Amino acid sequence: MCGSCLIMSFGRMSLISIVRSFPLRPAIYTAFAAIFSYSLYYDVKYQPRLGHTWYLYKAVMLTNANFILVTAYSILAAINSIISNKFLQSHLDRAFYLAVYPIGFCTVIIFWALYFFDPDFVMPEWIRNLIPEWLNQVTHTLPLIYGTVDAFLTRHKCPSWLTLFSVSVVMTFCYWGIVFSVRHIEGYWLYPIFDLLNLEWWAVVIFLVIFLYLFDISVAVFLNFVFWGKQDAGSAKKQKRR
Repeated sequence: MCGSCLIMSFGRMSLISIVRSFPLRPAIYTAFAAIFSYSLYYDVKYQPRLGHTWYLYKAVMLTNANFILVTAYSILAAINSIISNKFLQSHLDRAFYLAVYPIGFCTVIIFWALYFFDPDFVMPEWIRNLIPEWLNQVTHTLPLIYGTVDAFLTRHKCPSWLTLFSVSVVMTFCYWGIVFSVRHIEGYWLYPIFDLLNLEWWAVVIFLVIFLYLFDISVAVFLNFVFWGKQDAGSAKKQKRR
């Protein structure tokens, strides 16, 4: 029985080592980068831009901001899976914890939670009809899958908890600034559900989003622990990359 367990354990470890090694690891990263890159190209080239001609204006939506972010990140991660540059990896590590995973997690979870409750809370039916189903899955499902696969393939060094908390607050209020600016300048809410909120609920939602952002970062830290073992926040400064 013990011999069988050792063989199975060795087999799992061997499989994990193979997946995390060249050439399979770069191939996985490159495949994700290709999917995101083509999808962004398709979105820029063929999808309508409501109200404005510049694609940049679509980035006010969290989905599109995350779409651009994860595409750029996936390209750099694919490049670094081949060249293994420590300087680039250190920036990818910070980006993973501070933006890529938490924003991707937020985008996917919030979108599908509201969508299943009432699709019109996130986008009216006439807008849903403009977006191909495959593109909807790339923008609203794949980022979370990619972030989880990335955590499995690469041991990301974690910034300090003070940095994580500070960035959570700053990022959250920056995006709320965008939301309220669009409301003031354009005269509409980016998300129809905001029409239902009074002042008290706005206060609850704003601080709830900060908590959710911190929770998302905590999930990223937990994934790192599951896939790579214990690592204290702040290890980006304390340890050298293995």
